[in-house]
Amino acid sequence: MTSAQASDLLRNNYIETGSKTSWADLGAGSGTFTLALAGLLQPGSTIYAIDTNKDALKAIPAVYNQVKIETHVVNFLDDELPFQQINGFLMANSLHYVLNQTAFLEKMSQYVTKTSYLLIVEYDTDRPQVPWVPYPLSYNSLRNLVERLGYQSFFKLQEQPSRYGQANLYSALAVRNSVG
Repeated sequence: MTSAQASDLLRNNYIETGSKTSWADLGAGSGTFTLALAGLLQPGSTIYAIDTNKDALKAIPAVYNQVKIETHVVNFLDDELPFQQINGFLMANSLHYVLNQTAFLEKMSQYVTKTSYLLIVEYDTDRPQVPWVPYPLSYNSLRNLVERLGYQSFFKLQEQPSRYGQANLYSALAVRNSVG
């Protein structure tokens, strides 16, 4: 995927960009979506780029668009995450590696501020079509999941044809305002 395509998938008017925020990109790889997210955020914001592939993470700059990017070699499914109280998570082509997506997203809620964002890029299917996408989550299934988890707002952002399989790639944003 090109950086322009990644930026198009993430571009939206719903993320509060008036102040510095902190995000985690879970499954960042070489940073295509990390940099696209950095293009949306206020200068001075921080992104924690998380991946198990140390070599891929080396391609990500420490600063992009005046956004600080910290890379961490971590398995986001099993390891302790290297941050606390962030504003949002980006999971671009990574939620489909999580078997129990409900339990995982509930666990992630310990890391977020009162107003939190979940930015997802996924294949719009619930059936695995290729071996490297074991647990895909269609747009409708994701909407149902985030509603059950207490997210008050959910937006489909963009859709693009996929190079793999027959399902389109979509992006969506869920927003939760916790009380207390």
